[in-house]
Amino acid sequence: MTAGHDRSEIATCSGLAADTAPAGAIHSLWLDTACQAPITQRMEGSLEVDVAIVGGGYTGLSSALHLAENGLKVAVLEAREIGYGASGRNGGQVNPGFKLDPHEVAGRYGVEAGERALRFVHSAPDRVFELVSRYSMECAPIRPGSLTPAHSEAALRMLERRAEGWATRGVRVRMLDQGETEREIGTSRYLGALLDPRGGSLQPLSYVRELARIAIEKGARVFEGAAVRSLRKRASAWVTTTAHGEVRARRVIVATNGYTGRLLPGLRQTIIAANSFQLATAPLDPSLASTILRGGRTASDTRRIVRYFRKDPENRLVIGGRGHFGEPTRARDFSHLQGALRELFPQLAGVPIECHWAGRVALTQDGVPHIHEPEEGLLVVLGYNGRGIAMGTAMGQAIAEYVGGNAGALPFPVTPVRRIPMHVFQRLYLAAAVNWFMFRDSL
Repeated sequence: MTAGHDRSEIATCSGLAADTAPAGAIHSLWLDTACQAPITQRMEGSLEVDVAIVGGGYTGLSSALHLAENGLKVAVLEAREIGYGASGRNGGQVNPGFKLDPHEVAGRYGVEAGERALRFVHSAPDRVFELVSRYSMECAPIRPGSLTPAHSEAALRMLERRAEGWATRGVRVRMLDQGETEREIGTSRYLGALLDPRGGSLQPLSYVRELARIAIEKGARVFEGAAVRSLRKRASAWVTTTAHGEVRARRVIVATNGYTGRLLPGLRQTIIAANSFQLATAPLDPSLASTILRGGRTASDTRRIVRYFRKDPENRLVIGGRGHFGEPTRARDFSHLQGALRELFPQLAGVPIECHWAGRVALTQDGVPHIHEPEEGLLVVLGYNGRGIAMGTAMGQAIAEYVGGNAGALPFPVTPVRRIPMHVFQRLYLAAAVNWFMFRDSL
């Protein structure tokens, strides 16, 4: 989902243990296990379409797929390769909901708009698995539900309120007690958990590649290595210029999320582009794998610095969480996750770490996605706060409906572009916040 340039690369999984991996070796499990990438195009010359999309991640490609299904001419411009950004580097969890709980939404948006937002986040995982099923996507999808384990008594009470809010809307959520949680997850570190049947997981890089494949089959043109250098209005058309050509379109969708650059003034300053670090163990033997996440569910806990984990189809345990602001370059940068792994699952002592990688997510100050329309025909969507698979996919469908004339299709209010105060110091205050929240979580 890249609009600008990024010096870090996704590398293959080498099989090296974390302590022996050479400096600079960052190994992505997903790149090593993904399905074949679709054949895309290189941008050359001039092209005229109905909609130009900047960013080849979940939002951009879901928009392209649904717009092409509706008969529109679409061009997707990706600066690097499909899935280069967070769409190819996340934990693969298809999580329901968002930061706000049901009882908080009306106070934020009002009753009518709040219910629209809740319907959107409620159904977002459905959109993912429906697409996967409809087009027989090769991305290892499973949907046994997701777990939110509580790390404290206060967090447990918060989860109980959340469960009540979704239950009143017909969602069959269930609270697990401490014993059930320990048997389900395989650790005694949590006091209880919320089990939500809407959640699941998939291979995230495979999924974004499959979105691209289907979008291309539907008639969308997808260009890789097409970083957009400028975007300007010329008469009644928008012109996006790359190093080797330009695209003229009636509408432009900017979907760059955590890899947003300087294309639109002030947009990069509306989010914090934070790294989400992940590592994966070697495949666990069946007897050991059966003691951890025995139901195949995903888990994202209630810590301020969230720990999330799941197993992949080969029974590797994948664990992730926030880390320092800069790009990781060595195994030592993942020591905080190795510590979390030892704390949560001491039974994995001696199991080597095969892969470790990171990707940037877009965090907003209010914890919810932002939709902007700075000028007529220019739509910007970003800020999924680590829940991009479900919301990015569903947002693409909503964008297609909006472009098609349904003014009420967007799930969140359109707001002005507002920079985060003192954004120039984001590296400093994010690092301070991470350290403070880690300290609070330790208490």
